[in-house]
Amino acid sequence: MMALQLNLTKAVGLVNHLIK
Repeated sequence: MMALQLNLTKAVGLVNHLIK
């Protein structure tokens, strides 16, 4: 579960960077 959350956070960070 921890790894999944970390992957989700990384994905969100990447998307946020692309949006900005």
